[in-house]
Amino acid sequence: MDEPAGELKSFIYLMISWKGESIYTGFSGGTPTPFRKINIYPTNEYPLGRKGYTLTECWRKMKEVHTSGMLVLDSDVAIDPNDFQAMYNNMRRDSGAIHVGPSVIWPKSTGYSTPVWAHRKFGTPFEEWRKNRTGDIDTASFCFTYLPAKLIEACISGGMASWEFPSVDMQVFTTARRIGTHFKVVPNCNPKHLNY
Repeated sequence: MDEPAGELKSFIYLMISWKGESIYTGFSGGTPTPFRKINIYPTNEYPLGRKGYTLTECWRKMKEVHTSGMLVLDSDVAIDPNDFQAMYNNMRRDSGAIHVGPSVIWPKSTGYSTPVWAHRKFGTPFEEWRKNRTGDIDTASFCFTYLPAKLIEACISGGMASWEFPSVDMQVFTTARRIGTHFKVVPNCNPKHLNY
């Protein structure tokens, strides 16, 4: 992917990978530009890894004075240059909001009987959740999502370093609702979750 014109350094770009796995094997370093691949591994004490700790440490070590937020790409989600550009344009336009690339997640990941959107309004009935691509949302799964600095700092203050998979995404978005962070679905962005 070509880097878009503009101030890429205003953001942190992370591709989160479980045990080094990634669909991006053809890219140099196993990650599309400008993402930095972050691997999460199990340990005896943390059999599902330390996702919250990893995100906390990445933020603390990588942020600079001008950093507006972090774009997260799960390593089992495919994006193309148009998806990245659509997301980037929205991040630049409103760096204080959460921007969600609308992804369908599959029964293999969710345990549900049918695919569902990875984003929704919290408490949405299941049938509506399956069908709603854009509407009013206030929760999501990371997949391909931008998180603003104010939200990340609130999560860190709220103990994100101790949050573990699979509840990290949920706790981030619970914090977002609590502090009033606005959610936006990115138009013309079509990431594909490939864990099916």
